[in-house]
Amino acid sequence: MIYIFLAHGFEEIEAIVPRDVLKKAHINIATISIDKTVVESKNRVRYDDK
Repeated sequence: MIYIFLAHGFEEIEAIVPRDVLKKAHINIATISIDKTVVESKNRVRYDDK
C-alpha cells in the first residue's frame, strides 16, 4: 500500500497525477488528508477521495 499525504494548498500535478498513474498500474494507494477530510489545492480545487 502506498500512501499519498495531502495538505491544504497542495499542487494538483504533484498529487493527482502520481495517484492516477499508480491506480492505472493496479497498485493499492490511499490518499490521506493531513488537515481535514476534504482538502483544497493551491488553485482551490477541492479533493475528497471518497
